[in-house]
Amino acid sequence: MSLLSKQIPAKNLVSIDVLVLLLVAPAYIQEKDAYLVVIALLAYVLLSLWLPLALNQKESSRRNRLSFVFRYTLLLVIAVSVVVVPTLANVWERMVTPVEEDGFSPAYSTLSDSAMQTELALGYLDAGLNPYEERYEDTPLRFYQWLDVEQTDWQDPAYDYFVYFPGYLLLSLPFYKAAAATGILYDQRIVYLLFYVILLFVLPHLVKAPAYGLALVAAVGLNPLFTEPVVSGMNDVVPFLGVVLAVLALTRRRFLWAAFFMGMACALKQYAWFVAPFFILYVWEQSEPARKLRNTALSVAIIGVWILVVALPFFLWDPQAFYTDTLAFPAGRAEILYPIRGFTIGRLLMGVGVIPTFFAPFPFQWLQLLFGLPLLLFLLWYQHKKGVAAMLLAAAVFIFGFGFLSRFFHPNYVGVVTVLAALGVLMDFSGTARV
Repeated sequence: MSLLSKQIPAKNLVSIDVLVLLLVAPAYIQEKDAYLVVIALLAYVLLSLWLPLALNQKESSRRNRLSFVFRYTLLLVIAVSVVVVPTLANVWERMVTPVEEDGFSPAYSTLSDSAMQTELALGYLDAGLNPYEERYEDTPLRFYQWLDVEQTDWQDPAYDYFVYFPGYLLLSLPFYKAAAATGILYDQRIVYLLFYVILLFVLPHLVKAPAYGLALVAAVGLNPLFTEPVVSGMNDVVPFLGVVLAVLALTRRRFLWAAFFMGMACALKQYAWFVAPFFILYVWEQSEPARKLRNTALSVAIIGVWILVVALPFFLWDPQAFYTDTLAFPAGRAEILYPIRGFTIGRLLMGVGVIPTFFAPFPFQWLQLLFGLPLLLFLLWYQHKKGVAAMLLAAAVFIFGFGFLSRFFHPNYVGVVTVLAALGVLMDFSGTARV
């Protein structure tokens, strides 16, 4: 049974994929040169009237297959228009824009500081230096300005801390070396763009009903809170693809493969760790009685081995630097604090005068313990004996709740929450989420 008590009629005038596309497309139509998006959107609506798409996954008529292929192609056209082309255009602009004598390039305005720092970290690693020990002050990072933070007497914490887990470095290093070998300027956005394209082809396979597969592509692959970070070079799409591949394996009851992909996601970015408790509960409850302990223990072990294999060499290289950069700093326990920023309770507390400045210390970890742990227990109870949709929804709520109680919770993190929730809701609506 679905989480919803009401069943969606088999035939509607407008299918779910059209509705979702109509909700996300206006965000891109407001931009300049959005003619292709408008044309593709109108064509999609007209096509839905001419070739209705059956919601029944057992429907395999030639007309139904043609309708799916045409609609999916139009979604890809929109994705290419709003994500692929702008990203490649930004990369090309960077390649042809001269770098000034002081190291500044106007093309940096389209590149996120996280992508720039990852490129610099890859350079350190390629030279045999520890990215978690080196400083980034005398690098192009010094040209980035924090427009939403008052520029008082402070120093950008990115000069001292490389917060990203080493999975990104190991994943990107072959691309970095290939670019160096061919004499091409390396741009981290190409790696993230590749994973975004893979995601577009994986999403339709999460559900059996074609209309819901298309709706997932629109709700996730065209969510502006998720796609804009891809264009600028933020890295959330990579661990998110790992989570999606884990969910895909769960729908096929391939629990160990699911743990493999979940471990990959956890070795990439810390937010995937907040999905892991719900993933483990799902594996325990959905495994056959004779295999519960085996599947659960192996899943925990696989995830742990992923994190250990990726992190251990860098931890042994310099334990203090690695711990400070990846754990203490994001938790607000490092010498230099990250500014209170984004959609966080810290901004509210600043508004009422409890916290005096962006850089003031505050025990957010106690708020996370006081409210985050009960929230985790409640969400695990909510997920109990429900399907993968409940797992995704619970994880999305927990990430949001924990992030809201942190020093910073950026819009791209909100994007991750919304696409996780969209996965859960649409898989539940499709009626194929319980496996």
